Amino acid sequence: MSIHFQETRDVDPPTEYDGLSAEMQADLQTWIAEMFQPAGRIWRGQIRTSRFDGTTSYGLKHDFERVTGKYVTNGEFKGAMLAAGYQPVVPHEQNWHFRLRPRLTEEEQKPYGQFTAWLRRQKKRDDPIGDLSRDARADEMWPRVGGYWEYLRYLVSQHASDGARDAFDRAWTEYKRDQGISVTVNWRKIEEGD
Repeated sequence: MSIHFQETRDVDPPTEYDGLSAEMQADLQTWIAEMFQPAGRIWRGQIRTSRFDGTTSYGLKHDFERVTGKYVTNGEFKGAMLAAGYQPVVPHEQNWHFRLRPRLTEEEQKPYGQFTAWLRRQKKRDDPIGDLSRDARADEMWPRVGGYWEYLRYLVSQHASDGARDAFDRAWTEYKRDQGISVTVNWRKIEEGD
């Protein structure tokens, strides 16, 4: 996808997005779609545990990097936001603000997010998803909420085996299928894109 946006500054141009691989563009679009939804005004809060101003392109790009472990420039992230349909409030600023809000706000108010609740119900299964369910139930640090990237990042940070990551991919695919969403994820292909 090519983004055409008139550059008003030479710093961090959103056209840098065009130079990303198709896989990295897809990773960005998936993360943005899972994390945000359009809003009528600029949201002034922080995205989860962001150490940055979570409402600018610069802050959001750092959140993407923290969750996925993949580096992008501010310009690449700005281009990704344009591709996702978000327009900057003031396009001549280096760090763009967007009219958005977190998608998971309601879920975060529940004791367990939808995926974690679904996974906990799989505890009696005699397959890798059942194993993952029992492991997640016993793990006090298992993320209570999040999207695909948060859970995968957690597994990576815990040095989870390839088998555990494969089980997570299968669980995520099945969970989404139960919601009527056809998706196939594969952490091995994601790592190859690094």
